[in-house]
Amino acid sequence: MVEINSWSDSLTKFLKSSNEDERVIALFNESILPEIRQQFCKYTLNWLEIGIGDGNKTLGFANAITSSRCFAKINLTICEPSLDWIVKIESSCIEKQIYEAAMVDFVRTTIEDFLETATPLHYDFISMVQVMYSASIKDAMLRYIDRKLEQKPSLIWVDVEDKSSDFNIIRKQLLSKGLNVVHSFADEYLSDLKRKGIHFKTFNTVDKICRIDVMDILNNDSHWIFPFTLGCTTNEFRNSKITERKLVFNIVRSFVKELKHPVLNIPDVSILAFI
Repeated sequence: MVEINSWSDSLTKFLKSSNEDERVIALFNESILPEIRQQFCKYTLNWLEIGIGDGNKTLGFANAITSSRCFAKINLTICEPSLDWIVKIESSCIEKQIYEAAMVDFVRTTIEDFLETATPLHYDFISMVQVMYSASIKDAMLRYIDRKLEQKPSLIWVDVEDKSSDFNIIRKQLLSKGLNVVHSFADEYLSDLKRKGIHFKTFNTVDKICRIDVMDILNNDSHWIFPFTLGCTTNEFRNSKITERKLVFNIVRSFVKELKHPVLNIPDVSILAFI
């Protein structure tokens, strides 16, 4: 068994257990790409991708844009703060395929620092998929929007876990016990967009699920689902207080034991803002 230590290792396990890439790429094709095509009719699309992860979704988006034949050229800037992900992508075939689909500029820095210094005039489309899970990132995006408003139009797509997700339901139980958990800032972001008078549309993924082995979760304290649910690395989880780990074990295991099928429902909400 491969030991899981980093956040990207846990996320990789989750991605292999779910249809996340397939459903998010399908949502992009069905709902986001038509808006891009309607908004922009030009030779070059300047696109900023914030947080590439394992690269599969980014490649899917790039291929869809290329196949639409709306743009002769795609200039893609990728902001990825995780060296771990960058190393994984460089050792796979994903990087080469992305470079074949677009002219790529890879930037490794924090999302907050990048947004504070990014030139608002430059990007037509910004994608931020499964990234807005901290107040600092949300606030940095809002400050970017404030600088952007007087520039040329653009689309900003934020996709995060929906509040009805089984993972979110579990996290609420953990939060009620005083544990720190990751939090989707979708509601706060939507409120801020409304306050600023910014037009937006919302979309939801369809049939997005994560398949689990219930017996493995019940018997394996090293299962990826425990640190993943908290939003921490396995090392961080392993080094946390034993009382906290027991709480996580008990709450997650109680939840999965009640499932009628070995599947977690994990819908996303997508917010497309017209800036």
